[in-house]
Amino acid sequence: KIISTNMPTGVFGHFMNWPTVDWLGYTSFSQGGGFFPVKNKDNTSTVMYAPINQTGTYSLLVHSTLFDGTEFTEPLSIAAKFTTILPDDRPPEILLTIDDYLNTSKKIMPEIIEPNLEYVKYFLDGNEITYSSDGLDLTDVKAGKHELKIHAKDILGLEETKTYSFIVDNIPPELKIRSPQNNTSVSNNLAINIKVEDDNLPDEKAIVLLLPNGERIKDETVFDLDTSKFIDGQYKIEIFAKDKALNEVYEEIFFNVDHTIKDKPVILQEVPSQQNNLLFILIPIGIAIIVGVFFAIRKKTKISKVEDKTY
Repeated sequence: KIISTNMPTGVFGHFMNWPTVDWLGYTSFSQGGGFFPVKNKDNTSTVMYAPINQTGTYSLLVHSTLFDGTEFTEPLSIAAKFTTILPDDRPPEILLTIDDYLNTSKKIMPEIIEPNLEYVKYFLDGNEITYSSDGLDLTDVKAGKHELKIHAKDILGLEETKTYSFIVDNIPPELKIRSPQNNTSVSNNLAINIKVEDDNLPDEKAIVLLLPNGERIKDETVFDLDTSKFIDGQYKIEIFAKDKALNEVYEEIFFNVDHTIKDKPVILQEVPSQQNNLLFILIPIGIAIIVGVFFAIRKKTKISKVEDKTY
């Protein structure tokens, strides 16, 4: 059975529905299989286009008509021209942008560029982990420093390995609001003193305050807010703090403006040090000792005078 041929059908094809002029056609024994003698030169040559999409080994099966009966084979010439195939001499390309600090809510999604990729392996702290289409899940990764290694290999044996280091931090910053206390009443001035603590604070925009007048204060935690132009009523200060791993904390402070009262100066009392505590303890003891010695000397003097009078 002829699947494809470059021989024209000729008169046999027109009158007898044969697929080619050199084919003997159907017989009572088979679907054909015999061929007339035909010169396989120029007139029977053809051009074939074979799409090749991957690197590998390909086979080309060529059938040529036998003739004369003197030889079992006849000459065959093949010319191959590759128009779109380029050599694969580059290893896989690994693309990944990763921050130095991460929290476990963020997934790592690397991109591997390689048309002939064989496999990609992922190692976290030396242990191979699985990768899904959604990215690398860090939910079960403990806080601290970690190392991610990506190893990619193509079918030609070309390899590429990249290593990335990052720190997992899931703890949001801690806000310490020294002043004002919630629902504080002021007249003309509100003292603000806030401290934010975290091991991984960024250099900029670690803390942002949104004031009632719409003003945003960035990275400034100690200042006075002029409330003299505020009408009497309740107001709110919003506080946002964020670390390098994008962990956030948010708090609200409410205060009341009442121009009928007089503002009291806010004095921030610092906790005395151990040295000051020791002094506070020793000074009263010293005073007590001095007073006791004074009264003891005075009493002894009186006794001596009484004895003198006796004699």
